[in-house]
Amino acid sequence: MYFQKDEQFGAKGFFVEAFTSFYTGKEDSDTLFGADRNNNDSFFETAFGFSFGKKWINLKGFVFEAKLGFGRNLLGNSSIDAIIKGDLYVGYRF
Repeated sequence: MYFQKDEQFGAKGFFVEAFTSFYTGKEDSDTLFGADRNNNDSFFETAFGFSFGKKWINLKGFVFEAKLGFGRNLLGNSSIDAIIKGDLYVGYRF
């Protein structure tokens, strides 16, 4: 959802979004978080969260976007309870 009132370029300005992430991995018993798991234990996890960011569009059509988000793991298969995601985008509008 964008909060910009100027409709000249469409979707631009400050925004908030909901996201889901699905990911797999392997945990080591020697990890930083000291999980009580066997060596190389594979897992599948999904997370739900929210991001906020800002999108800029210049007069020549170049797009720049930065966002930061936080999500909570839902399945409990990993020793980590939450994820943090960040993105930087550079593009061009045709």
